[in-house]
Amino acid sequence: MIQGRVVERLHICGKQAVFRYPKFDDLDDLFRLICTIVDEKAMLSIQKKPTRREEIQWLSNLLVEVENRETVHLVLELQGEVVGSASVEREKSACQNHVGHLGIMLRRDIRGKGLGARLLDIIIEEATKVLKVNIMKLRVMGTNETAQKLYRRCGFEEVGRIRNGLRHYDRYADEITMVRYL
Repeated sequence: MIQGRVVERLHICGKQAVFRYPKFDDLDDLFRLICTIVDEKAMLSIQKKPTRREEIQWLSNLLVEVENRETVHLVLELQGEVVGSASVEREKSACQNHVGHLGIMLRRDIRGKGLGARLLDIIIEEATKVLKVNIMKLRVMGTNETAQKLYRRCGFEEVGRIRNGLRHYDRYADEITMVRYL
C-alpha cells in the first residue's frame, strides 16, 4: 500500500517538511488547500471551489489511480498540515505513455522558500521510477512569470505557446507548454 508513504523529510526555516503520498485522512487539509488556492485566485485551471462531496470523490479516485500506478501524487506537509501537492499523470495512449503531465500547487504563504523546487524534484524522480516516463510536460499561464522561472530552474524549456489559450477568471493569458526531457 502506497498511501501515506513518506518519500522525504527535511527541515526548512525551523519547520519539518514531509513529502509523502496522500491518504484519505488528508481530506480536510486537501479540501482547505484547494479552497484557499481558489480564494487566492492563483493561476491554476481550477477557478471554482469544489463541494466536499466532489473533493471526497476526487480523493477516492486519486488514491485508486496512485495504487494502480497510473498517477504519482505527493503532498507537502508542513508542521502536520498539507500545504501543497503535486502530481504526474502518465498519458494513457500507447504511443505517448512515456509522457507525464505535471501539476503543482502551493499555498501562497509557503511559496518562495524553496519547497516548490524540492517538491518538483521529488515528484519527477518518483514519476520516473513508478510511471517509467521520460518526458515531463506541463502548461503554465503566460502571465505566471514566477512559475515559469521555477520551471526553468528545474530544467523545463518552453516548446509551444497558444496565444490567449487560457482564461483566468475574466482575462485571457497565453498557454505555454513546457517540457523536461529526463
